[in-house]
Amino acid sequence: MPEKQLERLKPADFARRIDLMSSNPVADSHSAIESIDRSLERLNQLFLWGHWDEPRYRAERERLEGVRKDLQDATGPQGMDPKLSGLVEAWDTGDGVVRRELLATLFSDIHIGEGHVIGYTPRPDRHTQVVRLIDTVLYKLSVNVGGDGFEPTASSV
Repeated sequence: MPEKQLERLKPADFARRIDLMSSNPVADSHSAIESIDRSLERLNQLFLWGHWDEPRYRAERERLEGVRKDLQDATGPQGMDPKLSGLVEAWDTGDGVVRRELLATLFSDIHIGEGHVIGYTPRPDRHTQVVRLIDTVLYKLSVNVGGDGFEPTASSV
């Protein structure tokens, strides 16, 4: 599907809305990274002022840099890839060819068992974003199902 067709269907604030719906918002990770950066600055001061010896300094620096890298890897690219916006509208308005192209954009494999989707393998270049989208959808579905999971809650009636 040409990128321009998807772009036309994209709501103006799609990336922000996905970030807000996510059960692990990117903003939290960015705040944590900023906090680690401040800790690294304080660590440098402690070492320069002679409060910490070199082995202790190096060990703590390696630990903080490792945590920072893990957080950066978890957040993936900033916001939502523009190529992934407009998915719902494209799915709803598209024909079979468009839907197959959308699936190919997101997944390298879709696992089917007894006529149902039982799993998926995201494309490596979009792994973080696809997992985040799926987690967000599953979270929203779990929140929207009421009572014992079969009937709506009184507040949704």
